[in-house]
Amino acid sequence: MENNNVNVLKLEGSRNWNVWKFQTMVLLRGNGWLDIVEGKCVKPANATEKLAWETNDAKAQTLLVTRMTEEVMLHVITCTSSSEMWRKLQSVYEQKTETSVHIIQQRFFQYKYEKGTDMSIFLSKIQEMQNQLKQMGEEISDKFVITKVLMSLPDEYKHFVSAWESAPDNKQTIENLVARLLIEEERVKEKESQQITSSSAFVVKNKRNIKCYTCVPYTPEQNGKAERENRTLVESARTMLHEANLPKKLWAEAINTAVFVLNRTGKSHENGRSPFEVWTNKKFDIHQLRAFGTEVYVHIPKERRKKWDKKGEKGLMVGYEEDVKGYRIYFTQTNKVEIKRDIVFLNKDCQNEKLQVQEGKEKQSTVSIDLEKDFVQDYNRERDVDEFNPVRLDEATEKRFVTWELP
Repeated sequence: MENNNVNVLKLEGSRNWNVWKFQTMVLLRGNGWLDIVEGKCVKPANATEKLAWETNDAKAQTLLVTRMTEEVMLHVITCTSSSEMWRKLQSVYEQKTETSVHIIQQRFFQYKYEKGTDMSIFLSKIQEMQNQLKQMGEEISDKFVITKVLMSLPDEYKHFVSAWESAPDNKQTIENLVARLLIEEERVKEKESQQITSSSAFVVKNKRNIKCYTCVPYTPEQNGKAERENRTLVESARTMLHEANLPKKLWAEAINTAVFVLNRTGKSHENGRSPFEVWTNKKFDIHQLRAFGTEVYVHIPKERRKKWDKKGEKGLMVGYEEDVKGYRIYFTQTNKVEIKRDIVFLNKDCQNEKLQVQEGKEKQSTVSIDLEKDFVQDYNRERDVDEFNPVRLDEATEKRFVTWELP
């Protein structure tokens, strides 16, 4: 049996009988056993041919019973040949009575396309019911199926229905209908996604009881509030860029930071509450805010460094992230902005004090040397030390040493 790569579909009952029957018949035909199962090839009288027939019949029985559940297997448990099993299954699941036909027809006419269902699934179910009625002796033409499909489509496909009705008669086939409907489905989904994106603001507007006003084209003076807000953001961003001595290419980061800070520190129509608190009903801790352009050291995780590599990298804080608990850090060496969390801020006041100390280091060292020299001279006079070695500065450790000889 060369069917190891076939996806095994087990017969569960009348629900999947048609699909199971189609797959099983294909497998039986591929192995040359279909005539035996359908009873067209009876057991021969010749001993040699009889042995070969019984071998093929046993293989056909194996294929059938391994593709059905235990509940279904109870129907064929007393059968002794594959043809007997096949007839038993047909008698149970292919009920060709008038009642069964009437039930399938009702399902066919009542079945409609539900929004959100894949078009391929919708079409396959209609064709499956058509096949069921065909096996029961009730033939349904393709023209009738096409009409059923077109009547079941929602309003989003009304333009498609008009275009289909205007097509030539020789093009109105079930194959063309299926192919064109699958293409039309992609267009409808793309259009719906665009409408959802464009209408999301209006949904929020309705929930928040916000009034929306429109203005005449090319008349920005009618949009005064928005224009003044834009000017406030630009002025804030420009000030932050020049204060931090950062390049103009970071203007977008400065604008985002200005929006972030003003939303959390600005005024609103409710006294004592920021716009962020009014909108989200959550309080914001302003201690999380930092000066734009502050120097920081970013921790480099061990996964991105080796044993003797540095553990930190210097950068500049240029903003905040809305949905992630982290800061936006600009690295001048790589010219990239990345979101980081494990960082240490360098206080500007401390930096200025450090700079002043470094600038006056040479003068302070000179004064210290003179004081130490006077102390040593006084020490020598008290102890009558003849030889004096001046103060020397160790270049490696920058420590001052005073050497002299005691009597």
